[in-house]
Amino acid sequence: MGQIRSQRFTNLVRDFNEVPMEICQQILSDVRVWDVLRLLVQNDTWTNACIASHPLLAPIFSSDEVVAKTREIADIYWDACMCYHLAAAPPDSPLALNVQALGPAKQNLASINHYMLQKLGNLWSVWYMDLDKLRRHSTTPDLLQKVWDLHSVEGIKARRDAIHAAQKCLNEKKTAQIFRAADLLESNPDILKKTVDPSQVQRKNVGHLVSRYMIDARKISKENWARGDRKRGAGWFADDQFPVAPFDEALGLVVKELEAMGAEIYAHADQSVVAQWMVKDAYKIDSDLQVKIETFVSGLRYLFKVEAEPGAPVNRIGIESDSDGESIEKRVFIQPTTSRDWDWRYDPHDEREIAWLEAFVAVYRSLVKQ
Repeated sequence: MGQIRSQRFTNLVRDFNEVPMEICQQILSDVRVWDVLRLLVQNDTWTNACIASHPLLAPIFSSDEVVAKTREIADIYWDACMCYHLAAAPPDSPLALNVQALGPAKQNLASINHYMLQKLGNLWSVWYMDLDKLRRHSTTPDLLQKVWDLHSVEGIKARRDAIHAAQKCLNEKKTAQIFRAADLLESNPDILKKTVDPSQVQRKNVGHLVSRYMIDARKISKENWARGDRKRGAGWFADDQFPVAPFDEALGLVVKELEAMGAEIYAHADQSVVAQWMVKDAYKIDSDLQVKIETFVSGLRYLFKVEAEPGAPVNRIGIESDSDGESIEKRVFIQPTTSRDWDWRYDPHDEREIAWLEAFVAVYRSLVKQ
């Protein structure tokens, strides 16, 4: 961000260096306080000298210590305004005052610094529910629990860094999951589909869908709650299940194949799924595939339910009935479409679910279609 600011002000600072001191001071007498602070942040020798010798500004920035403190606050404030698209000097703020409208020096500087610190403190006083979510995904959750002094530069910077680090960690988790979903769908369009898609037939526009995944993943990677971003790519996290799921037929073929090899997979009376797997001597399975099968079978117990429960199931298994209402031995894999509450859309999916999906693909490729 500092590089962008420097590029924008390079020409202005260069021009100041080519103008006599008297002209520079006349220019400084006709600008806003915020314009002076931006010049101060550049820390250019000639510009600093012009400010230090200005009849109105010199009493305000009376020492190197005062200049250094104000420069540090203004530097953080400028970065924040650019990052969060905020108006740096609203008309009703002391930063919007013309230099000639300044009053007593100490009072002016105190109000200017207080305004910037207060605005920064409000910016990073993230709502406690959002902060709780960020804390769950932070590598340093204790930093987010600490009560920082948001009236000091040190407290502001520490709070900012802790929130940014947690936000980055959460964004990376969600982005990685969407990229994995895109890779799985692109590599296996014959057995996987977009979860909320009711069709059980491979779509012709898989490439377009994969492109959408990629675009949204990049948006999520730049998400910032302090800026108000809360809907970027939220659709991929709106439902209980991962955004990619098997076709019913493909899932049924894997279950059928495993049952032939000794697995027991059926709906229990308490609406849970019973899934057990034990290798029979007649089947020679290498260790890698064995691990994948165990992951797939064990995953059925916590990913599949007969009836959907908010937050718990991904899919459900039902027993189809014939025309007479009698149950027949045929499994029907039904995708629930009930969306989560908006509050849920900010968290990534369960990593176990992705591991199960990858195991399903591996088992299908190994056992169903060699």
